[in-house]
Amino acid sequence: MKKVSLVVSLVVILTLALVGCGTNVSQTSNKQGGSQPVTITFYSLGGTDNYFHDILVPMFEKATKGKYKVQYGRGPWQQIVNKIKAEGKNVDIDVLATGLDGLAGGMQAGVWQQLNPAYAPDIHYAELNKFGKEYTDLFQGYGVPAFTSYGGPMLVYNSDKVKQPPTTYAELKVWAAAHPDKFMYATVPTSGPSRGFYFGLIHSLGENINQPDSLSETWNYLTTLGKNITSYPAASGDTFKFLNDGTVYIVPHLPGWYAQQVADGTLAKNIKAVMLTGVPQFLDAQFYVMPKNISPDAQKAALAFINFAMSKEAESQLYAIVYPPTNKNASVAQMLPRYKANYEKELAALPNQLKSGDNLIIPSDSLLFPNSEVTLAHYKLWQEKIQANK
Repeated sequence: MKKVSLVVSLVVILTLALVGCGTNVSQTSNKQGGSQPVTITFYSLGGTDNYFHDILVPMFEKATKGKYKVQYGRGPWQQIVNKIKAEGKNVDIDVLATGLDGLAGGMQAGVWQQLNPAYAPDIHYAELNKFGKEYTDLFQGYGVPAFTSYGGPMLVYNSDKVKQPPTTYAELKVWAAAHPDKFMYATVPTSGPSRGFYFGLIHSLGENINQPDSLSETWNYLTTLGKNITSYPAASGDTFKFLNDGTVYIVPHLPGWYAQQVADGTLAKNIKAVMLTGVPQFLDAQFYVMPKNISPDAQKAALAFINFAMSKEAESQLYAIVYPPTNKNASVAQMLPRYKANYEKELAALPNQLKSGDNLIIPSDSLLFPNSEVTLAHYKLWQEKIQANK
């Protein structure tokens, strides 16, 4: 979830240019068994380039000894889902990593291939931990979670301006009223931190996250809070920018992403974190998905990529970015030595509730986000009841 570097941006531009010229996977995949590598087009729709682009792709290419070459791209889930749907049987993307929003949106659009149970061995379903299996089943097997991540709710704040940060939703509402325009969150349908903030609020008010039409207390709270918010940016990164430059003093964040930004210096040193109390940690996730209408050769290559990505060897490298892997056989001990120093830096910045010694822990009372139909209903209602007021 780190900010995309200029290098990755150029990769995306070149990827789109190549796609426009017709060099897609369905063509290059016909070279299986020949001397040229098979090209797999892999898109990330939810960021995390520091793992997918920097760690997983080179590891896969090295492990397959030149058999495959991965063409990496990135884009917003709405745009890519619409692109895949419009292309029909001419899809030129083979495999994707997407968050809950893109998984749900793609299911609604009918563009994802169901992976489980048909491809259970390829996705290592039997090796998934409790939360990995629950998320796979919750979304009917249309995606397999690459990892779970701490989904909030958590706030980050400017410690020079906020000496006693709010630690509950009730305290936050009082603080925001006393400091107009100094709290901000991004649009819920497009932001992981905002999603955790939103669903954490519902839980804290005692309302049912699986019944979006019954959230009267939630809408009252967010309407009141919204009177002291100038806008809802489309990207989490915009809220971090406004926090860094002093425009706002408090925004939601995610524990793992925050730890990464502390370790690499993306956040200013005066930005600190506080976990909201009285509510369990929600577990976010990103999923590997495969488009429905790709060619048999492209499907074979995509499944080879997912099979490797879900192996314990690849999954163990997720510790480098303090995201808990979903393969239960992955471990810190299997992380490559070159990532150890970075892991230790990020682990040090992670809230104490989420670590034990040199390992990550998932609190036993952690909750999953709701299924695709319910999630999309929440997004629509938030847009109608809250975003439309700005």
